[in-house]
Amino acid sequence: MTASTNTTTWRDSLARSRDALRADTGRYIILPAAIIALWRSTQLWFGYPTSQGDNADVEPLKMQLILYSLLPFILITTAAMPDMLFNMVRRLRLPMILMFALIGIATILSVNVYGSVRGLMALITLSLPLLYFLWHFGVAKTFKLLQIFTAVVLIVNWAYAILLPHFGFMTGSLGGAMRGMFMHKNPFGCYCAVTFMLLWPYRFDLRRPEILARSVLCLIAIAGVVASRSSTAASIFAIGSALMIVWTILSRMEDRGLRGLIMLSMLFLSLALLFFFGVLMAGVVAQQFGKDVTFSGRVELWEQLWPAVMQRPWFGHGVATFRQSDYFSSFIHLNWGARSTHNTYLEIALSTGLPSVILWIFILLGTLWRGGMLLSPRQENFDALRRAITIIPMIMFVAITEAAQMFQPQSMWALLVIMMMTVSMERDRIAALQRPGQRIYPPVGTPIAPASASSVVRAFGATRGVD
Repeated sequence: MTASTNTTTWRDSLARSRDALRADTGRYIILPAAIIALWRSTQLWFGYPTSQGDNADVEPLKMQLILYSLLPFILITTAAMPDMLFNMVRRLRLPMILMFALIGIATILSVNVYGSVRGLMALITLSLPLLYFLWHFGVAKTFKLLQIFTAVVLIVNWAYAILLPHFGFMTGSLGGAMRGMFMHKNPFGCYCAVTFMLLWPYRFDLRRPEILARSVLCLIAIAGVVASRSSTAASIFAIGSALMIVWTILSRMEDRGLRGLIMLSMLFLSLALLFFFGVLMAGVVAQQFGKDVTFSGRVELWEQLWPAVMQRPWFGHGVATFRQSDYFSSFIHLNWGARSTHNTYLEIALSTGLPSVILWIFILLGTLWRGGMLLSPRQENFDALRRAITIIPMIMFVAITEAAQMFQPQSMWALLVIMMMTVSMERDRIAALQRPGQRIYPPVGTPIAPASASSVVRAFGATRGVD
């Protein structure tokens, strides 16, 4: 009896020590790493040159230092909780495994292996802290952190632009467009549009102070979209607003067959409108912002880069090769100083080949399909899932006219990783509920009140959903 009691006590003590280690790792390692990763993804900094041409020559050293400061956090987390990384890898689906395989082959066959390995390492370094946070704390707390972070970014950028307008507004051909502490007006405007989708309250009750505060922040986010003078930001804001309404309506359809039929109809209708009226709609939007229908020369740029895709159509030129200005400029001959592909899908095709970009689009559409079919108001993470499948198409649209929105350590990629993982975790969580006795993710309980930045750490108790 004594031996049995001692064994039980020893096991209980070991379990308590393990739980304490996981709690401390989450509070002091995973949380700071996620905040640093989100900050690094935005590339916010003081005193960027206000001219578009000068900005391209900004030394990225400080951003690299911030990025690689995440490595100690990643190593400590992996050492303290190795099962977390193992479980994430173990639950990868076949399409994602194939995608990683294509990226790996493209890196090995790259025209610049060293540059491709560095680009891949930067991508992994930014992504892992966010995945660790989502896996450790769960969906609701991750969205709570995103709401707090984006609200702080919004306020800081407006304060910066008002107090230091000679830095917060662009000059030259884009003179007067607000960009805050971002490098360019387009990332700022698009971030404001996504911030609106994250902060817009699901239950609109202005008698609650936190709902009123979030409503005011949403108005400030709209002002940011307008002040950025970004046609891309205005477009994704309209798309996101429409999708929030559509997903809310579809979520109340109990018949999954009918819901699936409507989602397919929406997809084909969107593709048809894009094919038949895309140029006309682009012209209308472009004229509102004083631009030409060719997206300020982007079409001509894409025409010159397409032969480079066909030179190496299967595995591309290598990860991140077309982020290197010397290699990129060897394929283009334009009168204006293009420094990027201005199209993320084209950039993926150039970097890792046509099969990978086709597979990636399939993965994105599959994620949206699964999220739309899972959506239900009775679901405890309903609001987070609805926001996730709203933001994913917004990022997909931004990727049409902007480079580096995917598979690059940038703000939209950080958000895309979280949104896609949210859909995956919700799918597995719901599947686990159908298998009693099996728990895959951290338990969830009741909603937490919107927290201030100073109370993020102690606010991380049990949560139910995102308001």
